[in-house]
Amino acid sequence: MKIIEEVSSIFGVCIEDILMKESLYNAEISFRISCRFDLTGEKLLNLKELIYDDYQIDFLYCQSSEITLNANYTLSCADEFVAKIIGKMEDLDWNDPDDIQVLNSLVIQIVIRKEIREQVLSVYSFVSLCLFWEELLWRERLDTLSKNDLRNGVVFYLLEDDVHPFKTEAFYFTNDRNLKPRIANYTEVVRENVYWSNIDIYPLNPIYFHIIERNDIGNIFTETFDVLSTVLSICTLFDITSICEEDCLKYKLCGYKNIAGKLNIEMYSIELAKTESEYYKLFKWVYVGEGNKSDKIGIVRNILSLFIANNSIEIQENVFLSVQSSFKTYLKDNLDKYVAIRNQIYQELDSVIALSSTAKKDFLDGFKNNLLACVTFFFSTFVLEVLGENQQSTNLFSFDAAILCYAIFLISFLYMLWMRGDIEHEKKNISKRYSILKKRYSDLLIPREIDMILRNGEELDEQINYINLIKKKYTILWICSLLILVIIVAVLSEF
Repeated sequence: MKIIEEVSSIFGVCIEDILMKESLYNAEISFRISCRFDLTGEKLLNLKELIYDDYQIDFLYCQSSEITLNANYTLSCADEFVAKIIGKMEDLDWNDPDDIQVLNSLVIQIVIRKEIREQVLSVYSFVSLCLFWEELLWRERLDTLSKNDLRNGVVFYLLEDDVHPFKTEAFYFTNDRNLKPRIANYTEVVRENVYWSNIDIYPLNPIYFHIIERNDIGNIFTETFDVLSTVLSICTLFDITSICEEDCLKYKLCGYKNIAGKLNIEMYSIELAKTESEYYKLFKWVYVGEGNKSDKIGIVRNILSLFIANNSIEIQENVFLSVQSSFKTYLKDNLDKYVAIRNQIYQELDSVIALSSTAKKDFLDGFKNNLLACVTFFFSTFVLEVLGENQQSTNLFSFDAAILCYAIFLISFLYMLWMRGDIEHEKKNISKRYSILKKRYSDLLIPREIDMILRNGEELDEQINYINLIKKKYTILWICSLLILVIIVAVLSEF
């Protein structure tokens, strides 16, 4: 049900006498009180069910407010409001020409202060909102939709049943307030590839305006969204662009040919709308699809420079196909280079893996050599003590020999700790070399491709885990060997 029809029923006025204005953040309903005015406090309470935002009702007498009713009014407040109006009308005669002029100044005004709540903005009269949108300049439209609370996506909740829904990825014009738009931010990646002087003022992209569900009945929003989608596609694809104060788009394209120009958006709106689909495909292919964006945008600029003229930015429908074919040729020409890069990455990965093998070998060699030295010293001391002067004693190891053995075992234990610290350092060095390897080729291949070549670090993790296993296993063996030797010396010595 239209709100104007409800207001007509509640206040007893003709629909033709009601004036409705609406913008994105405000709505206003006003009408003169006629002789058929029929209002009660109970009827006025029904207005609460029609308005989802904060509002106030004013009774204007000679353009001055006599009484104001806020949104949280009760029945007694409504009765008082109605009584005030009736009291004014009773003092005047509808048949007296002098009083008629005063009666014509009796106006009821409803002012609605609209707010976005949970990404939902109520639309009370779509026709009135369209009139507001139509009066705006192109820069004003971009300014309006660049506000933070709108830039995150908004559901324009249509309170009228006869409006056909439509939507973009960011703006839903619908009767379902439970929908929630989600929009990706491409501002920074666009900034890296083009010079668009207004990018900080209008941090938007064509996805905001490309209509993904279009109704059969056009309106000013769908018409302007098509134009804005094309304009922002140009701003995100051409080398240099600027939206001027006089609603003109200045652009420069550097491809096989250099093209520069300036066009009035309003004057060329029909041409811009016609090419929206093709320009949007190019934008989406460059920024949303996979692959190196610098390479893609370079190919787009080269192809566009062959298809457009200095005095027009209109392009044919087959431009996107030409871009795709050109990109395939580009990939084929660079296939050998690509394979060489992959092989080079594999070689450097092998050198990183070789470091882990070296670290494991050094730890094992240290264990073997140190343990061999300890055992050799132990048996040498044992033989000397047996064959020496101490052979009549019940203890095979003298006090001095036992102290010397313990000192050697302690040095062996400290050496083990040092080897463990050394292998931890080598693990960090291997991980660092692996990270450097990934960064080194990030300018030549996309990160996902590098991860695929390196198997998402599986080989590195396997080597690190194996180093940890070797370190743990041989540390336990090392300590157990030293404990056994210590126990033997303690049992066979006089210490």
